[in-house]
Amino acid sequence: MPKPTGNPVRRTRIRLLLELLEGAISGRWRRFEIADHSMRPTLHDGDWVLGVARARRFHPGDVVVCDLPSRPGFEVVKRVTAIDPADGSLWLTGDDRSAGSVDSRSFGAIPAEAVTARLALRYRPVPPTLIR
Repeated sequence: MPKPTGNPVRRTRIRLLLELLEGAISGRWRRFEIADHSMRPTLHDGDWVLGVARARRFHPGDVVVCDLPSRPGFEVVKRVTAIDPADGSLWLTGDDRSAGSVDSRSFGAIPAEAVTARLALRYRPVPPTLIR
């Protein structure tokens, strides 16, 4: 695969614009407050983020929201670290292993349909940044 060319700041701005358009056009934005340390350094306790609800395309590196399998209705934020090519199930982990993250290491892979949102933008504290 060829390496991207051009200005990385410009590519980031274009990606941000595309994420914003996808959420705005689909009307599927959801906002979340981060209330845990398991995603440090990407996300911190008290951050506010926007996600595209009912997203269906996932890639390793995406940050997603899903119900904790052992506790339906309790949403957790995790990073997609692997996708099973056979059935499309997702392996999710927290970024900060020292935080005692409850993730696929304890509950296993989850079906992609269990994901309720793919996070796109941290908007508070300012300045807004893409989530990667």
